[in-house]
Amino acid sequence: MFLALRDLRAARGRFALITVTVAMMALLVSFLSGLTGGLTHQSISALSTIGGTSATLSDTGEASLDRSRLDPESTTALLDTAAEAGIPATAVGIDRSLIGEESVSVLATRPATDGPADASTPLPDQGHIVLSEAAAKATGLAAGDSAELGRYGTVTVDAVRGDDHYSHQPVVWMHLDADAPATFIASGGPLDGIPGTVGISAGELPGTMASHRAESTSLTMINVMLLIITALVTGAFFTVWTIQRKPDIATLKALGATSAALVVDALGQAAVILAVGVGVGLALTLGAASLIGDGLPFVVSTSTTLYPALAMFALGLVGAAAALSFLKSASPLSALGGNR
Repeated sequence: MFLALRDLRAARGRFALITVTVAMMALLVSFLSGLTGGLTHQSISALSTIGGTSATLSDTGEASLDRSRLDPESTTALLDTAAEAGIPATAVGIDRSLIGEESVSVLATRPATDGPADASTPLPDQGHIVLSEAAAKATGLAAGDSAELGRYGTVTVDAVRGDDHYSHQPVVWMHLDADAPATFIASGGPLDGIPGTVGISAGELPGTMASHRAESTSLTMINVMLLIITALVTGAFFTVWTIQRKPDIATLKALGATSAALVVDALGQAAVILAVGVGVGLALTLGAASLIGDGLPFVVSTSTTLYPALAMFALGLVGAAAALSFLKSASPLSALGGNR
């Protein structure tokens, strides 16, 4: 690392420029990762609250949460099947409505006699609702208040709990009537034998939402492209830098430095630049996230900050290593002009 550190001190402006470039890309990657996590949370977090390991939808040719509609008879039959098998299950009906002027997603639930698919699922009585924190904030309602919930009429707020969203709208939980259709059944195991239904794992359920699938795919592709660009930019910088240093490299090799030692030294230099750049970009993202507050759907977690940062660092080193591969075959004699 001796030569690497001397280079960093001798060419401060050049290395500062590439460090700032890496920091800007790290800011883009980490900020977009946090935004992707926030949008995902606002799209499907209510499904995680319902829980379960399996989901049963109506057979529309393909599993589609947008088009699924289980009639009351099928819903009851599925809940009875779950109860007979001792499998916890919850029928869930999804609708959209208004509380005052606020648009909300209404998730109506009804458990099997053996209990709901997950103990955290809100199960209000008829005429009562449970508001998510976002719905309570948007409507100004609190536990004990009464409100008009669209076509459902006057309801009473039992509680405010959870940061649940569905399809980018705050969630209102209510009771699913026995004669009302359900959208899907969440259960602790597969429920078979009911004609006109299809079963999938609970993990596949978000992927059956067309809007969520398109949104997450496009944002993930942008993140991947930014990571690839990081590797290319780092590799291009070190390619140019190494070419400019060929006389110095030749001198070092003539003095006995091995190709492996020179590659390790250059990779150490790249590691310093990447560590500083990625660290600065990540710090800027965390600072911006604290200032944004609830202004944007943004999630700060290990998967949206640390993992993208480590991926950028690793791919940057890969790009730098690819740029230095020719050092192994560089001849001290030819580099010093011995072929003239």
